Amino acid sequence: MTLRHLTLLALTTSPLPLTACGDKDGDDSHAADTDTDTDTDTDTDTDTDTDTDTDTDADTDADTMAVLATVSSDYSTGALATVSLDGWTVTDEITDIPSDNAIVSTGEWIVLLGRYGYDSVRLYEPGSWDEPVLEFALENGANPHDAEICGDQLFITQYGLDSIAVRDPATGLVSGSVDLSDYTDEDGSPEASTMLQAGGSLYVATHNLDRNDDWSAVDGYVLEIDCDSQEVADAWRTGGETYIFAHQADPTQVLVSVVGEGLYVLDTAAGTLGELQLDAAAEGIDILGVATYGESAVTLAVSNDWTYEYSIGCIDLGDWSYRTAAVSDQYLAGLAANARGEAWFAGRQHWSNEDSSAGHVVYDIETCTDLTDGDLLTTTLGPSSIAFY
Repeated sequence: MTLRHLTLLALTTSPLPLTACGDKDGDDSHAADTDTDTDTDTDTDTDTDTDTDTDTDADTDADTMAVLATVSSDYSTGALATVSLDGWTVTDEITDIPSDNAIVSTGEWIVLLGRYGYDSVRLYEPGSWDEPVLEFALENGANPHDAEICGDQLFITQYGLDSIAVRDPATGLVSGSVDLSDYTDEDGSPEASTMLQAGGSLYVATHNLDRNDDWSAVDGYVLEIDCDSQEVADAWRTGGETYIFAHQADPTQVLVSVVGEGLYVLDTAAGTLGELQLDAAAEGIDILGVATYGESAVTLAVSNDWTYEYSIGCIDLGDWSYRTAAVSDQYLAGLAANARGEAWFAGRQHWSNEDSSAGHVVYDIETCTDLTDGDLLTTTLGPSSIAFY
C-alpha cells in the first residue's frame, strides 16, 4: 500500500462565512483537502535504462482503489465509497461516517478523521469497511485535520489545540504529544493543519487564524518535528496562513503555499526556505491544492476576489510557469494524487450556483488533461475527501 498524505494548500485571503460554504471544520477556511503520494517505489525489477533522470513513469501496480469520504449537501450525514482505478467502478454508501471528515492513507492504514464536533479517529484495514480495526476519541475541541505514521507512532494535528496528538496505532493509547505553544496566536492555538514526511522528519504547516478576531490570518509557520523526541526541531516563519505538500520527484523538497502570496520551496537538506517561485496573487488566484508528478503539477485554485471562482491549473516545476486548464462551476473541496500520476478533484455544488453538480474530475498530471472529459464521476452524496490504496 502506498503512503498517502493530505496536503492542504492556500485559501482565500477573505474567508467565507461558515454558512456560505458549508464548512464545518470550526474555521473559516475553505481550503481543499489534498493528498499526495510520497512512497518510494519498492519494485524489485532491474532498471536497465542508462539515463540519470528521475523515473516518473506511472506505476500502475501501486494504487488500485480510491476510497472517498462523501457528505450530504446539508452536512448532516456522511458515507464511505470506493472506486476501482481500472474501470472506475463505484461502490457507494458502504458505511456511515462523520459528516465533517477527512480521509488519509498512511502506513498500512486508512485513517478517517472525525473533525469539528466529532474529535474522533478511526483506523481501517484497506478494503474492510464493515467496522474499523480501531476507533478512539481525542480531547474535546481537538478538531483533527491530518494524520501521519512517523516511526511506529500515529501523529495527528489538532486544529483546535496547541499540540499534536501522538497515539499508538495498535492500541489507540496516548504515547506522547508535540508541544506547539511557542507558535500560537492570541486564541491559544496555531491551527496546525497539514503534515508530510521529508528527509526523515515530519513537517507541519500552521494557519494561525485568530478566532478572537474574526478568524483573521495573523501569522504562519512550517515546523519540522523530530518523530523520536516528539519535539519541534526547526521552524520557518512565513507570516501568513501556510500549507505544504510534497514534491513527488524530489523528496527533499517541500512546496509551501502562503495565502495572498504564492508558492515557495523549502529545501529540507539545506534547511532553507527559498524565494517566491510562483506569484499566485499576480495570477488573481489563491492556490488551494497542488498534486505533483515528475516535474509537472496540477493545481486547485480559487479567485482572490469576491466571486470565489474555482479553477484547475498547470505548473511546469522546471520554470514555474502557470496556466489555467479549466474554470469550474463547482466548489472544489479536495484534491488527491495517486501513484499512477492522476489528480482527483472532489467537486461539490457551488454555494452560489444551484445548477452546478457534485462529482469527481480526474486529470493526468504530466499532460494536465481531463481524463473524465467533462463526464463527472459521481456518488450519491457529494465528495469531500479522497485517499488511495
